[in-house]
Amino acid sequence: MRIEAKSAIMYFVNSLTSHPRELNLFMINLPPNLCTRCGKERIESKSWEEEATAFFGSTTIVHTEMVCPDAECQKIVEEKMDALRQRTEDMRVEKEKRKTAAAAVFVSKKAEKAKELAASEKKKPASKKKK
Repeated sequence: MRIEAKSAIMYFVNSLTSHPRELNLFMINLPPNLCTRCGKERIESKSWEEEATAFFGSTTIVHTEMVCPDAECQKIVEEKMDALRQRTEDMRVEKEKRKTAAAAVFVSKKAEKAKELAASEKKKPASKKKK
């Protein structure tokens, strides 16, 4: 059963009262996957399945790689995505460096306080006990 985009919302509303399996038919008609740069509908480059195991059993994950039909446009999109990935990785590394530096400062301040406390306890005169 094919559902036109115009009637998809109406079909969704009607399917709430009908048989539950009909709702899955609505999910099949997804909007087209458009290229972020040129707007052309993307095509499937490759697809593969992966078996994932979990505590409760295993499941099959289907991976699908979509590309722009225009090779030059796809190359530009991939360059931009690589630059974005590199920037994200650089930000993650910088965050890790800042985190490590902050932890080192915290540890050094804590050690300094411990030394001051030990020094102040040594300077205190021993109190005499009353008999």
